[in-house]
Amino acid sequence: MSIVMLISLIIISLKKENYKNLMQMVILGYIITIVIIYESVINTEIGVFIWNYNIKLDNMTVLLKIIVLLFMINYIYIGKRFFDYEKMYIKEYIILILIAIISVLIIMMSREFFILYLAIELQNLILYILTSLRRWRSKSIEGGMKYYIMGSFSSGLLIYGIIMLWGYFGTLDYIEINYIIQDITLKELEFNYIKYMCFFLLIGLLFKLGVAPFHWWVPEIYEGAPIIVTLFFSIIPKLSLIVILYNIYIYILIYLNWFFSFIFFIVCIFSLILGFIYSLYQKKIIKFLAYSSIFNAGFFMACFNNGTYLSLISVMYFFIPYMFLLLGIFFFLIVFRKIRYEKINLLWDLSLVANSNMLLGFIIAILFFALAGIPPLSGFFGKFFILLSLFLNNNFLLFFILMFFSVISSFYYFRVIRFLFFSNKLDYIFLKPYLNVTLLSIYVFIAVFFILFFDYIYLFFFNFLSFSNLVI
Repeated sequence: MSIVMLISLIIISLKKENYKNLMQMVILGYIITIVIIYESVINTEIGVFIWNYNIKLDNMTVLLKIIVLLFMINYIYIGKRFFDYEKMYIKEYIILILIAIISVLIIMMSREFFILYLAIELQNLILYILTSLRRWRSKSIEGGMKYYIMGSFSSGLLIYGIIMLWGYFGTLDYIEINYIIQDITLKELEFNYIKYMCFFLLIGLLFKLGVAPFHWWVPEIYEGAPIIVTLFFSIIPKLSLIVILYNIYIYILIYLNWFFSFIFFIVCIFSLILGFIYSLYQKKIIKFLAYSSIFNAGFFMACFNNGTYLSLISVMYFFIPYMFLLLGIFFFLIVFRKIRYEKINLLWDLSLVANSNMLLGFIIAILFFALAGIPPLSGFFGKFFILLSLFLNNNFLLFFILMFFSVISSFYYFRVIRFLFFSNKLDYIFLKPYLNVTLLSIYVFIAVFFILFFDYIYLFFFNFLSFSNLVI
């Protein structure tokens, strides 16, 4: 139902002459969310399969769909403000965004590799176009070309692994492959061949996720794309890829965990080290956020390295508050401008924000403190449960590594706080749109009190995993 309503939104947007009137899109977004909530209420079964058992509708999928569409309601509003400031009214933008959301929803529901690959490529095709949205700027075209080349390379690795899986198992269905792998008659040579196939599949997904050492395209794309596009593909595609990794892990990789845990460990260490080092030397805010996202990707990889109930739950527990924290930071960068409507590009452009608007400075500080994982904010609890899962599983090496980097990573976030309150490098006055400050405070509420609501989500994910037939 939600996909049908999104398609209807695309048809409606085709009739519009420009991009100015987007508030009705927001209203229709609320309607879509209400419909999905209604689906979750009437669906009392654990899971319902449709489309020849290739699409699964369960409570976990419905919950993730609600979160994505709630995010998009905020994103569309911020996008309207961005295009108003930039005086860019690109009619095709909202159409492309809605198509990308359809692909994300299909990815979350798919239980078959062929449908999964088509949805990933549909999403990537839209992202290539969105990266080059400012076609009159060479930087944007360059970013789009780099994204296209790297995306095509990772898609080649992904389809290579999928083809080998189909050639060996004769099916691309997750559950059927799961039953075959559980067959105790499989020989060691066959397990080695399965590892070889899944290796290419995993590397293709890690390329798209942008974790180190497959990260070199991420900062260039962040800088080349318009900031509103950067906000989109820094969150939504990553959520879809994490869902893919989660599904592949619980159906396939979990039985080969003794091999793939080492890969996740190496990727985790590289992401933490490179993300931390490069974040220390960044002057541009967008590149700072790019390397910060690479650093945080190390925590996702640590969860898959551990592979327990608690660690798999902690992936969502960490990422969902992270989505709305980034939304608040990008909201600040897009909506708030310096005097004469100059953009905020460099870290020292944040100088004297608190002097001109104390409430605004306090709000931005809370958001960055939450990203740093300072208690009692939501970012702290996300990291806490990841560390707890490692400790309970006696994975002490990775536990102490993550603990160490969690502490020292606060340093480059404190650089932002220093510019906000204690720097005298520049002397200008920020504009004071009080309505936007009020709206931005909503994200601070999420940063501070999201833990109260997310406890229920946490228990839901735990019950979902506990009642599954998988042995982790």
